[in-house]
This record gives sequence, structure tokens and C-alpha cells, in this order.
Amino acid sequence: MMMRSLAFLLVDQSALRPAGPQSAHIHWLWDVMLWVSVAVYAIVMIILLAGAWKRRKATDPTPLTDSKLEQYIVAGVAVSTLILFGLLAASVAVGKATSDLDPRNGITVKVTGYQWWWRVEYVHPDPQQYVTTANEIHVP
Repeated sequence: MMMRSLAFLLVDQSALRPAGPQSAHIHWLWDVMLWVSVAVYAIVMIILLAGAWKRRKATDPTPLTDSKLEQYIVAGVAVSTLILFGLLAASVAVGKATSDLDPRNGITVKVTGYQWWWRVEYVHPDPQQYVTTANEIHVP
């Protein structure tokens, strides 16, 4: 009994685990965006802390010239733009990969909501395979 109750620990129950080819593409995009965001956040925090530390230690701070400040701003905008275009390209690629669905392999499910329950109808051209259930959707 104890072994059976602990069996669920061996199963990957992550809500982020992809279960199909389209969801695998979306999961990859989510991972890319997460880690790029983490890297950008870490770099910004390091620069912020380094600037605060340098400002605190300096007794005679050398003023930042306008041209040097302008170069930093242009570099920051350029890097941000490149990162955003990279994420846009990844998103468009995943959108194309997930939109290539073959409608012949799909199944039509008609769901009708009532006040306290759902009627689920699996529509099929063959009347023998037309199925109706209540409150449950079974994905093949």
C-alpha cells in the first residue's frame, strides 16, 4: 500500500512538460525567453551594483562626458533591440511550426455549456463513431 501511494512521485507531474509536438515547440520558446530574461536581468543588476559600488568608493569621481554617456546609451539600445528581434524571430519560428497542423488527423469536439454541466460531442462523419459524453473530455 505504501509503495502504491508513493508511485506518483516517480511520474513527472510538471504542468510545463510538453505532451505533443506543438507543445514541445512552445515549451522550447518558453525556455528561451525565460533564460534570456534571466541573463538580461542578471547583467543589468551586475552593472547597477558595480556602478553603485564604484560611486561609493570614489572620493574624486571623474565626471562622465556627454559623448561617453551617449555611447553607453546607444550601445544599450542596440543590444536591447538585437535581443528583442532575436526573441521575435524565435516566436515567429515557433508560430509557424505550431500552425502546420494537418486537419485530416484532427478530431472535432463540440462542447456545449449548460448551467451546471457540459455536453461534449465527438463529431465524426461515420455515425457509428459519433460519441456524446457529459462533463468529460477524452483526448486521444
